[in-house]
Amino acid sequence: MRPGVSPWPSTGIQGTLALPNDVAEHMVWEDLGGRRRAFTGMLLDLSAITQTGVVRLYVKIDGANYRVVHHQHYNAADVDDSICYDVGFATAQDVKVTYQSDTAEGAVRNIPYEVVIGKME
Repeated sequence: MRPGVSPWPSTGIQGTLALPNDVAEHMVWEDLGGRRRAFTGMLLDLSAITQTGVVRLYVKIDGANYRVVHHQHYNAADVDDSICYDVGFATAQDVKVTYQSDTAEGAVRNIPYEVVIGKME
């Protein structure tokens, strides 16, 4: 098998978060567990974001409480206007991704996303 190629069939889940004009943490995407699956990647298009913020990836490691397993700060002044995670982990637990602005955006902003999940069972 070639490196970086999943041996499992995968599917991409796309959507858009309409980020409210506030500084609260908002859920971009959530997948409830119950089946073992491999998360192979995640893309967030932050080109509409004008303020700094943070993306967080959570997993209910103990099956009951979400824990941050990865976070990345985003600076709107950076040249890159998207975030790509090569997350590469498998779990049967709940998973969610959130975004939180450090400063209110001044208007609702859209964050399109795609999460790629491999089916293991």
